Formats: sequence, C-alpha cells, structure tokens
Amino acid sequence: MNKSLLLFVASLIYSNFVYAIDLGSTPGNVTDRIVARISNIDDVGVVYVVNERTLNLRRFEPVVQCQWQGSNCSSSGSLSGHLTDGVNYIIFGCYNKVFNGLWGGKWSYSFSLVHDGNTVWRASNHVRNNTEGLKYTSAIKAVVRNGSVTISQNFSRAEANVLSKIEIGIERSLEGSGTANWFDGVLKEVN
Repeated sequence: MNKSLLLFVASLIYSNFVYAIDLGSTPGNVTDRIVARISNIDDVGVVYVVNERTLNLRRFEPVVQCQWQGSNCSSSGSLSGHLTDGVNYIIFGCYNKVFNGLWGGKWSYSFSLVHDGNTVWRASNHVRNNTEGLKYTSAIKAVVRNGSVTISQNFSRAEANVLSKIEIGIERSLEGSGTANWFDGVLKEVN
C-alpha cells in the first residue's frame, strides 16, 4: 500500500467521513469469483471490504453478516462486486455479547474465503467465555489487476497499523458506540 493511499484512508476516516474525494476508484470488473463464508457464528459475524471506493462513498458496512438468534448462524456472499482495481482488504470479525442465561456464554466462528471454488483461507474457534467484545479479526489483502485477484496476508508495517485502527472501528460500531474518531493518531503513524 503506498503512502498516499494510507494518507487518504487515514484522513478520510479521521474526518468522520464528512467529505468524499473522487480518486476515480471503480469496481475492478473482477472476473475471479471471490466468496466469503461465515458459519457457526455466536454472537455476531461480519465481513467487510475496505478500499478507496468504500471510503469514497462513505460506506463502511459489512458485506456479509449474521447474528445469533437462539442458535448459531451462517451466511455467505460474493465479494467480487465489492472489489476495486488495486488494493482491497477483506476483514473477518467475530463479536461476543454478554449472555446471562442458565448455561453462561460462549463465542464461536468459522470463516473461509473461496477463490474460484477453492478455499484459500479458513479459521475457526469455539470458546466458553462470556465477556463482551471483538474476539477475533483477520485481514486478507486482495489485489485486483486486469480483473484477476491475488490473495495474500502479507502486510507492510504501515498497512498493519491502519488495519489495527480499522479493528478498533469495527469493535466500536458493533458495540454501538459509533465510529467517530476511529483513526485519531493514524496520520502521525503513517507520516
């Protein structure tokens, strides 16, 4: 990720999305099929795609999500239409709410990313724990060039810093405390 994109991400989110800058980012006309699958979710499972377009449109919403309602949930969705040319980040997250029932609480997730029918990444866990908060996140870089997608989990230090701030924002939005000031201090980190 180049420094100008990092500055763009940081400044746009830092300003609480009060303006948008048109950088000409367009859907990547992705020919590869990229699908996110989430299952065995307790309590909330989310998948976000973050790129210049989502920030430019002031949209930071899960593209795949489900929430426990009496039993674990599952969902899946194509991410191909959400990817733009260049660098995209696919972020998976599991959030736990406090459960005051007879059996106590737990959190669990099974996440996978499928590229043209082949599972290229997966993670799962099940833990007896009744504390509230974001229990798991993982980011995957999807680089789109000429309609093809390259998947990796190799991030520069600057990218890792920005992704850690996005995790904080995801947790704040899932706990209902809003998304204001997610990226306070990020400009200092990337300069």
